Amino acid sequence: LIIIATPLSSYKEIILKIKNSIKDGAILTDVGSVKKKAISMIEKNIPKNISWISSHPISGTEESGPESGFSELFKNRWCILTPSKQAKNKDIKLLEAFWKKMGSRVDIMGAKEHDYILSITSHIPHLIAYNIVNMTLNIKKKKDKDIIKYSAGGLRDFTRVAASNPIMWRDIFIQNRENTSRMIDEFIGSLKDLKKIIKKNEQKKLEKR
Repeated sequence: LIIIATPLSSYKEIILKIKNSIKDGAILTDVGSVKKKAISMIEKNIPKNISWISSHPISGTEESGPESGFSELFKNRWCILTPSKQAKNKDIKLLEAFWKKMGSRVDIMGAKEHDYILSITSHIPHLIAYNIVNMTLNIKKKKDKDIIKYSAGGLRDFTRVAASNPIMWRDIFIQNRENTSRMIDEFIGSLKDLKKIIKKNEQKKLEKR
């Protein structure tokens, strides 16, 4: 079992380095948050006798690296498997058993569906967190006041999320840019509607939002 646990932009370089050393019958997986482009690229660059089964354990914190791991990292967390066309059924079951042993609940999903769902549940929330923290820091520079000092729990939650690895999230936003862009448009539309309600002092509508 070989697990790629690096930013998405490094996948191709890694695969080209290891593809001739992978033993026959090996299972190759990853832990990346975008599937469509990665699955296609790796399928084209590995031998046919390798089971390439992409994984996405939906777990972790804003911390990165092996030293940030802990024993219950995957407990009761979903892990989505997205097998490639050449993956063997017996290997899919083996990898499913592996993640279950780690404490995960496992589901199998196509790459297109995965990338769409995660753009809503994970990618856009992180993008919003980065943007809110960036906006706050820009206001602080303009006003020269210690705004962060007086932040309540809400902003602190955003700063925690925005502390995630910038290279990893850069790759996620770019590789899932079609879904990310669509969700940004949805969010902008929703914000505009909310702005109108607030400006017009429509209290009942605001309560329902």
